[in-house]
Amino acid sequence: MVGTRQPSEAARALAAALGSTLAAHGWTVISGLAAGIDAAAHWGALRAGGRTLAVLGSGVRSLYPPENALLAAQIITHGALLSETHPDAAPNSPALVARTG
Repeated sequence: MVGTRQPSEAARALAAALGSTLAAHGWTVISGLAAGIDAAAHWGALRAGGRTLAVLGSGVRSLYPPENALLAAQIITHGALLSETHPDAAPNSPALVARTG
């Protein structure tokens, strides 16, 4: 799931509910760990006890956005963080855009 970083509360709740419902039915939720819709979908999957994968636009040791560090830690226990860059790579535009292609 991918969406805006600044969703309305209704959109955030819908993304969390969809993530939760998909995870409860055995689906793996995949998103980008971005603030907003992405994070809501991950949290929904985690609340349902499901799997979720975060595709990063940075290295796994240089999380972006940093305020999602707790979410990333939770994802590690019920899924994985995925990155095509060096583990210490800072977030950069090409890596962020490449996740959507």
